[in-house]
Amino acid sequence: MNIAAYSIARLLDNGMDYGDAWRLHARVEQGAAWIETAQALGEENLARAEKTLARGRRATARDAFRYAAMCFRFAQAEIVEDTDRKRALYRRLIDAFAQSARLDDPPTEKLSIAYRGAALSGWLVRPAAAQAPVVFVFGGADAWRETYWISARYLVERGLAAFLVDLPGQGEARLFGRAYTTPDSHLALSAMADVFPERSLGLWGNSLGGYFAARAAATDARFAACCVNGGSARPAELLERFPAFIEKFRAMAGATDERSARAVFSALALEEAVRCPVLVLHGMRDRIFLLPGAREIHDRAASADRTLRVWEDGEHCLYNYAHEKHCLVADWFAERLLPT
Repeated sequence: MNIAAYSIARLLDNGMDYGDAWRLHARVEQGAAWIETAQALGEENLARAEKTLARGRRATARDAFRYAAMCFRFAQAEIVEDTDRKRALYRRLIDAFAQSARLDDPPTEKLSIAYRGAALSGWLVRPAAAQAPVVFVFGGADAWRETYWISARYLVERGLAAFLVDLPGQGEARLFGRAYTTPDSHLALSAMADVFPERSLGLWGNSLGGYFAARAAATDARFAACCVNGGSARPAELLERFPAFIEKFRAMAGATDERSARAVFSALALEEAVRCPVLVLHGMRDRIFLLPGAREIHDRAASADRTLRVWEDGEHCLYNYAHEKHCLVADWFAERLLPT
C-alpha cells in the first residue's frame, strides 16, 4: 500500500472528513490494512447517520452518509482489478451517497443516459433555480463522480447546478455497466449534453478527465466554458515515468493485456483547439501529468478568453490548495455561465 498516494490533503479534497482521514492514516501507519480500515470507518459513519436521522437531524445525517460514501470510495480505490470485492465496496458507496442525496435541499437527483448500449449516470446537484446552468464535473483513473460533491457545493452556492458524472471506464459505468474507455469517450459528454437542452453548459475535468473535458469542448459547441484541472493534452505521457500505471489504464479500457490498453491511451491526444473560454490549472509538484501537457491545452485554445494558472508548490489536481481552487473555478464558471 503506497499511503503517500492518498495524502491527507487528497483525502480531504476528495470529500473525506478530516477525522476519518487522520484516523485512516494513523491506523495504517500502525500496521492496520487500508481497505479494511477505510471500510470500518465507513460503517461507523453509516451507523451515525442512521441514528441521527431517526432523531430527525437531517443535516447531520446527510453529512454522515456522505462521509461514509467517501470512506468506501477510498477503500475500493486500492483494488485495481474489477473484482467482486471492489464492486461490493462501490455499491456501498453509491447506496450511502444516495441516502445523502435524498436529504439535500432540493434533493440531489440521479439521472441516467443511454450511450452505446450502456447506461451512464450522474448526480444532479442543483440550486433552487430549476433551469440553472449546469457544470459537468468528473475525474480520471480512480477519482470518480461522488468524489466531487465538494466541488458541487461551491458551484451550487453560486447559483450553478453540478452534474457529477462517470465517463466510460469510470465508477458505476465501468463496474456495473461494463462501459470502458475508448479513444472517443469524450462523445459521452455530448450524449449527456442532450439531457439539458436550452441550458448553458460547462465542463470541469480533473486529472485524466481534463483531457476529455478539453476534447469535448473542442468538438461540441454546446459547451460554453471548460476548466482543466491537473490534466494533459497527451495522457499517455504518464506511462513514460510510471510504467506500472498501465494496470489502471488496462482496467479503464477493459483490456485483457497491456498492449491493448496502451493502444487505447496512446490514441488520446488533443489535436483540436478548445474554442470556448478555458481555464487550465496546474501544480509544479504534479508528477502524474507535467506542466507542458497542460500548457499545450492552453496554448492550442482558439478562445481569446483563456487562462493558465500555475502553483509552484501545487500537488496533482491542487489537492493542497482545495479551497482556493474551488473558489477560483466556481467563480470563473459563474462569471461565464450565469446571465448578467
